[in-house]
Amino acid sequence: MANAESRNVVLEEFTGKTCTWCPAGHKIGAEMKAADPENVFLINIHAGGYASGTPNYRTDFGADLDSQAGVSGYPAGTINRQVFTGTATATGRGAWTANAATVRTQDAYVNVAAEASVDLVTNVLTVNVEAYYTGNSPATSNFLNVALTQDDIWGPQTGGQANYPENYDAATGDYKHGHMLRHMLTGQWGEEITTTSMGTMISKTYTYTLPTIIGDVDMDVTKLNIVAFMTESTQDIINAGGGKVALA
Repeated sequence: MANAESRNVVLEEFTGKTCTWCPAGHKIGAEMKAADPENVFLINIHAGGYASGTPNYRTDFGADLDSQAGVSGYPAGTINRQVFTGTATATGRGAWTANAATVRTQDAYVNVAAEASVDLVTNVLTVNVEAYYTGNSPATSNFLNVALTQDDIWGPQTGGQANYPENYDAATGDYKHGHMLRHMLTGQWGEEITTTSMGTMISKTYTYTLPTIIGDVDMDVTKLNIVAFMTESTQDIINAGGGKVALA
């Protein structure tokens, strides 16, 4: 991890199950991930009016993330919590691919790597994160975040058949949700990191006892991913790492 890297991409997509055009956003995110699977990370956040009602796909973290991003319509998404136009970090789906390409040209002063596994006996998730500073941060504090997402959650979604038919099951009428935010192991805005100078190595281990259900979604340990990312304040994501949660 000693060499400086280009920034990896984190798309935080704000969505809701009664939002007709949200599946079109889901599809764009999936295409971005498929085109650059090692360097693009997706977090789908159910928030706002389109996410109300049952089944409940919301979390305790979504409303504040939605508010910070300045979401004015759905689907919306932030690319590394950067401002590209105007004053809000949230943009419409048509801008995500180009904004992600811009982020990939930017240098990162910290490299982030993470691995995770769940103990099938105790149901405890363990996440190991390393962050190495290849340069000096302009901020005296950065914040390390660890998000837990879940794939292949079948349920209702307005517009699924029309706007992302690959994820729609005509026999049941259900839609396959992916990358759904389930928990933030480091809290709403992450753990503060106060040594941010070149050559610093940060090693952290986080544990979380997985519940059997969050909201109305059963926990499926075979469908989990983690995304670890470092921010300046609560914005600008400098770099990210992560992947599928292993079974132990």
